[in-house]
Amino acid sequence: MRRKGISQMIKATSQSVCSGITGCQVELLGSGAELIKEYKGVTAAMYRSLRGHMPEELAKEVLVSITKEAIKQAEEKR
Repeated sequence: MRRKGISQMIKATSQSVCSGITGCQVELLGSGAELIKEYKGVTAAMYRSLRGHMPEELAKEVLVSITKEAIKQAEEKR
């Protein structure tokens, strides 16, 4: 159940963040990736969008931050 709840929170966050960006979903980069491997490989649109506004490393940090916050919120709710 815990894993499903976290996955749902991440999915909701990715839908919110990616609203209007075709094919975009948030993927955790780095540790914990196994929690959301169903989203693996679908961050290209979001990453490209971020890269249009910031350096590569910062874009990666933003994607990681969004996902970690979603996980944190999901864990606090249980």
